[in-house]
Amino acid sequence: MHINGKYRLACETQILELNAETIIIQPLGHLPVLRDLIVDLTRFFENYRHIKPYLIGKSPIPEKEYIQLPEDRSKIGNTIDCILCGSCFGACPVAGTDNAYLGPSALLKTERFLTDSRDAAEEERLKIANDIHGVWRCHSVFSCQEVCPKELNPAEAISKIKKRILKKGSKKG
Repeated sequence: MHINGKYRLACETQILELNAETIIIQPLGHLPVLRDLIVDLTRFFENYRHIKPYLIGKSPIPEKEYIQLPEDRSKIGNTIDCILCGSCFGACPVAGTDNAYLGPSALLKTERFLTDSRDAAEEERLKIANDIHGVWRCHSVFSCQEVCPKELNPAEAISKIKKRILKKGSKKG
């Protein structure tokens, strides 16, 4: 929620720590309000589902599990910590003006799977991200990074995807 001018997790916000005589609580931005402070997250989750937020394993399928070495896991970093709270989406000026924009959270998750050594869908994921409503729509305002309660950096993830797309494109030429 937007509490006293700042995006915060309502479940973790201590009223006494706000040090304010008046507390103003608003719903997430850019999303239709259903009632009171409840917003319709349908578009947010549709965008999230569009990027296929799950591991698409490589062949052959192992008998037990896909093994990931610690150094490969470290490349993913803390992107797996996203809790899908929607703060980045609510703070993003592009999400407020383009209903088809995938949004910071969905693109952060895209980068998470692009970096995962066990995932086999790089081309498919890059095709989804390489769109006018994907990474190229990001204006690099960094609002998403500023409001993230888990201190993630969707803007950096989007930049990495752009670089990967450009690198792939230069190999084709």
